[in-house]
Amino acid sequence: MSESQKVGRPTQSDVAKRAGVSPSVVSAVVSGRAEGKIRISDGTRKRVWDAIDALGYVINPIARRLAGGQANVIGVFTYEPIFPFATRSIYFPALVGMESEAELRGYDLILFTGQSGTEGRRIFDANGGNRLGMADGVIILGFHQRNDELARICSSGFPVVLMGRRELPEGVEPSYVTGDYKPATSSLVKRLTALGHRRLLYVGNAEAREPMVDREAGFWAASQELDGQIDEARVIRPKAVTQAMVRNWVEDGFTGVLFEGDERIAEAEIGCNALGLKIPRDFSFLLLGISEEVHKTRWTGFVTPQYEMGSQSIALLIDILQNGSKPPRRALIPCPYCAGDTLAQRPEPDTRTRHLSHKREE
Repeated sequence: MSESQKVGRPTQSDVAKRAGVSPSVVSAVVSGRAEGKIRISDGTRKRVWDAIDALGYVINPIARRLAGGQANVIGVFTYEPIFPFATRSIYFPALVGMESEAELRGYDLILFTGQSGTEGRRIFDANGGNRLGMADGVIILGFHQRNDELARICSSGFPVVLMGRRELPEGVEPSYVTGDYKPATSSLVKRLTALGHRRLLYVGNAEAREPMVDREAGFWAASQELDGQIDEARVIRPKAVTQAMVRNWVEDGFTGVLFEGDERIAEAEIGCNALGLKIPRDFSFLLLGISEEVHKTRWTGFVTPQYEMGSQSIALLIDILQNGSKPPRRALIPCPYCAGDTLAQRPEPDTRTRHLSHKREE
């Protein structure tokens, strides 16, 4: 059978046979290391490239780069689906930031989407191998996580940057990029008190992960700092905000409410509407993390800097690749204020009571 009749993709051995050289010479030519220990003449090099063209041999760019010690490829991994099927994906700005920074630095990105077993996505395969090893290093993001796996890969020496702060077991100190949520939340508390609000409520998600803990820490820090200007500061983490709950807020005198997430603030607005209450006439509602792409809303609060977090995660990982992983790299990205139209002066208590009374008569 002639070479033109062979089935399958040509190999380096096929190229070597056609060019009349050894496979090691072909490898040296395509890897760009022909001027190392192996001395190759211009004529030999030309025969190799002519054979490559004639056979249609396709050079594996990752293999070629790995031959030089680094692939210039960065992986992106998450335990849940993140592919931006629409620009309204919450991950879209972060992925755009990663792509922009990687392109600027001359790196390619690989999105790891494969699943392993019935438990969903895993970093390590069934044999304990690192599935992410084809990349030089990896960015790990997403709400869900397996702390045992994160601790294992972060302590293995494989270059990793987490997008979002993580507290890992066994004393592992990971590198990460996250929003600077604590001062951003404190700043919103101070805006409320400057407008006369003296009873503040913090409505968190039922499950408090690290980014939420940082927000709550900012709430308490500002409340302590403004102790003389705040009569009461309270934190709750309900599974849902009900109409009855909103009524209790009025009766307890809370006028400024800060929300960790979208669901609770939407439920609270529904409760207000049902009770005849208006925002911000009767309540000031602030959202602690407005997405750059998902939320084109009227909420007052701060923006989660997703694009910058994505960009900085790439920058940090490249720094680790070039300079080593010790000490861990940390980047806190400022969260810009979003003016919105849900922040106003503290309402008079009797005004809200009249609205509630009128609604009861209906």
